[in-house]
Amino acid sequence: MKTTTLRAASYSIGMGGIALLILTAGYYFVMPWATATWPWPDSRLSYIFVASILAAIGTNILWLSVVGEWGSAVSGAVNLLIAAVGMAMYMYQLYFREEKLSLVIYGIIFALFALYNLGFALWSHRFPIQDTRTTPRLVSISFYIFATILLLVAVALLTRAPAISDPNRAIPGPFRGRNTRSPTEPDHLRGGAGL
Repeated sequence: MKTTTLRAASYSIGMGGIALLILTAGYYFVMPWATATWPWPDSRLSYIFVASILAAIGTNILWLSVVGEWGSAVSGAVNLLIAAVGMAMYMYQLYFREEKLSLVIYGIIFALFALYNLGFALWSHRFPIQDTRTTPRLVSISFYIFATILLLVAVALLTRAPAISDPNRAIPGPFRGRNTRSPTEPDHLRGGAGL
């Protein structure tokens, strides 16, 4: 029974990874069927940014489905849980300002995705990590440097530091300054919604 459950999990996760990689290509090449899944129209650079995130998630999921190292999935699931909760909160924040039903729908989708990842993290936590080799020192140092940079950028985004949200810089998509508005800028970025 356990083997059947793990095989089913492997197949379903693998199919999800393939679907994400297809969506990655759609975002990268700005295909209408892919960009229609994003909450609002955006710039090509923003779509490429989203594609890079989806590619990272998709390849990780595919690796997990092939190797079956379920214990290692906890950190990835927690990462996606945090991201999904943040996106759901942002969708509801925008809804209370703009009152667009589509934002509620996206909020519900992200909230459900957060719950899925919470469940997946709890499920995969039961499995011990099989590969017990120590991480090479250079890789560990690189990881800590990368994590520190991400944390600093996150704090800068949340506090709207001038280096990140300078209103005089023409930065596309989610990185646009609060007071910068192009003629084609979507309504969700009006009045400081964008970072």
